[in-house]
Amino acid sequence: MQHVQRNQYSGFKMNIAPCWSPDGTNLITRWNKGAECSQISDEGITQAGSLDHKDDVWDFSFSPDGAQLLVGYGRDNASLWDFQNRSQIKDI
Repeated sequence: MQHVQRNQYSGFKMNIAPCWSPDGTNLITRWNKGAECSQISDEGITQAGSLDHKDDVWDFSFSPDGAQLLVGYGRDNASLWDFQNRSQIKDI
């Protein structure tokens, strides 16, 4: 499953693939200026919130233990998040 988005800065198309947490219980997808979080369980899929940014989100990656999420957004920005608390640690 991939989402194709035209990059506003260079005009080329990018594939924005969903990102699974290392334990397979969370799925991150891109929606404009947010990284949408979904929790997966035996009962189904539930929305677990959004990590909002100032500009379009382009990429994301979990730390190996799943505790943090790095989100690339805008032209050359990234933010580091405490994933469990859905709180931003810092902009990089």
